[in-house]
Amino acid sequence: MNRLIFNQQVIRQKTGLDTEQALLLPRLDLESKVASSPFMLEKDDGSCILVAKDIECGNFHEEGLQAAVKYYRPYLTFDPIVDIVAEDWLELVQENVEGNKLEVDECIYYAAFKELQAIFDVNVTQGASWRRVYLYEINPDDVSNQMMVSYEQCRADVNRVAPSLTGYLENFKNNRFKLLDEMLAQLKLDALLVSSPLNQQEIAGLPLDFFTKSEAVTFYYHNKVYVLSSQPIFHSLPQLTGVFPDLRTGLKSLIGNDDGHISTGIEENHLPYGLFREVGLKEAGLRCISTELRKWREVSAGEELPYYIIAAQAARFGIETAIQYAENALNRGESILETDVEKQLYIAYQKFVEESELSISIRPYHTVLHSGSRSRRPNPPQFAPINADTRTMKIDAGLLAIDKNGLVRAVSDLARTLVRDENSRELYRFIENQMVNVAIPAAIPGKTGEEIYCIGTMELIANQNRWVEIGVLPEGIDLTKGYNRDIGHVLGKQEPVTLTFRQGNKVVLKNGMVCCMEYHWPYYPYGIGIEDMFAVTSQGVVNITR
Repeated sequence: MNRLIFNQQVIRQKTGLDTEQALLLPRLDLESKVASSPFMLEKDDGSCILVAKDIECGNFHEEGLQAAVKYYRPYLTFDPIVDIVAEDWLELVQENVEGNKLEVDECIYYAAFKELQAIFDVNVTQGASWRRVYLYEINPDDVSNQMMVSYEQCRADVNRVAPSLTGYLENFKNNRFKLLDEMLAQLKLDALLVSSPLNQQEIAGLPLDFFTKSEAVTFYYHNKVYVLSSQPIFHSLPQLTGVFPDLRTGLKSLIGNDDGHISTGIEENHLPYGLFREVGLKEAGLRCISTELRKWREVSAGEELPYYIIAAQAARFGIETAIQYAENALNRGESILETDVEKQLYIAYQKFVEESELSISIRPYHTVLHSGSRSRRPNPPQFAPINADTRTMKIDAGLLAIDKNGLVRAVSDLARTLVRDENSRELYRFIENQMVNVAIPAAIPGKTGEEIYCIGTMELIANQNRWVEIGVLPEGIDLTKGYNRDIGHVLGKQEPVTLTFRQGNKVVLKNGMVCCMEYHWPYYPYGIGIEDMFAVTSQGVVNITR
């Protein structure tokens, strides 16, 4: 029987590929990591196919992988298209599986299982069960109070690092659970079962790292927070209320025999199907709300604005310091490696922390660093040369801002490019001006993602002939249709989001959101990108990067 493998550890054992370390999207996605990771098809004849998103092409060596590689969801490039890339992962499964029977491991996330089930006769293998379950109760007020104390300390950090932005900071708002309750009421839900590390942190107030390394789910029911864990939790917030032989029994102790009558929201893009079976909730009462939970985090991002400011300022300092290092080396006639630049980036991050005397800590969220001649897709730094032949070198990177309690309070996402010839400099200056003086000021409450995209790309598209003339765009590309990507997005403590500034996105920008505006230009030998962060505040739109 053909078999799909979603367990990333098994994929690593079979191929040698560490997906979280090597690839970009599993690093960015803190709430649905498996959905952003590759999976593997093991065929009846023993051959294997690794299925990954096209954006990951170049992020790992396909040679010696012991599996063929097929990509889906094409990434924008102006280079000539050599291979046709599938639009959807399901399309590749259907093309490569004979018959209608399919076996999948227990790590498959709920939404993927339901899509496969509509087409195939699916058998999910049985995984290891939790041998013991510790049930904890957490007071939502304690979660909010813990976050308020750290907020005031970070506010003081902003006053030292970026005093001009202090006036945009408001007093801490205790709206986290108010907004969550409003969302549940609007969706007519009685309870919420969250399984992703990010959303568990947001509701339970325990560190992201705990949920990343532990087996746990968080249940929000009757305005109370419960954590069911396979191991004891030693933290000041949770109070142990019971120990049970399995998840089903632990959850039954909270809802009694009403599991068939309560409506429960789940994270369909994260919840492993094996864990879903262990919990024992009846499907009739389930609602898939991964998107709604993203919106919940996005509309409340402004409540943690000090952390976003620090993360943005630190990332800018690091990126611009690293680019200056590379430019100085090239001006001296030296040849360096991308990893040399990466080293300077991390040294600069540490210098920023020490000189700013921060109350919080930072650590890398993602790092894209490459020359335009090596890749037009976003690749992590390699032992590849940066030398006199390099036309461009792009750094697109971000940081996690972590408070003293270990909670991730914000992320950053910025980009800068070292441009080495007059043609790339002209384009870079143009898109920087469009970003700072046109697109960001246009991002006001009430505008849709599509409206902001149209404003931000109008002049870029109007000057299409100029880009062809100076050799940064091939002939035959119509930017009206060919610039088929976003020029930015909101943030909700990660980049996979609901609101992007692109054609077709009808989601409305709201006051309190924290956003990025970005332009990328992928055409050999140019890989150009620039990105700033900004906040939509009650006092207007403010760039929190510069």
